[in-house]
Amino acid sequence: MYPKNKRHSNKRYICFQQEDRDTLWATANESIAYRRRTQPQGVRSAGCVFRNISPAEAVSISTPHLTTSVGYLIDHSGAKGLVVGDASISPVHANFIVNNGKAKAQQVIELIERVKAIVKQRYNITLSEEIVRVGEFT
Repeated sequence: MYPKNKRHSNKRYICFQQEDRDTLWATANESIAYRRRTQPQGVRSAGCVFRNISPAEAVSISTPHLTTSVGYLIDHSGAKGLVVGDASISPVHANFIVNNGKAKAQQVIELIERVKAIVKQRYNITLSEEIVRVGEFT
């Protein structure tokens, strides 16, 4: 709480440690290689669909190593590989929905709702969408 007559600052300071160029490039390349191994490549996707769960939720369902990964929940709830029309859960990373041809927004929405229902039934966790819907959906 801040006193009524006092202003507070929203400024944040970030300090960077200086590294040599080769170390920075090696770190960047490792990060890119990791993403290529763990995320779908060469397909149409909006990226991760759902937000990861909170640490408290991970504790409540006893995920391995207390992972907060929604991809883990989707995979282990049996929803990985689920398909609606041309939209499907990626076989590479379960938190990605990929367009396998001419998926319509409504098919993606239906797939999202199915995944939410499956995870809710299996883990009693309500998934939150990370993507932002634009426009009208019926």
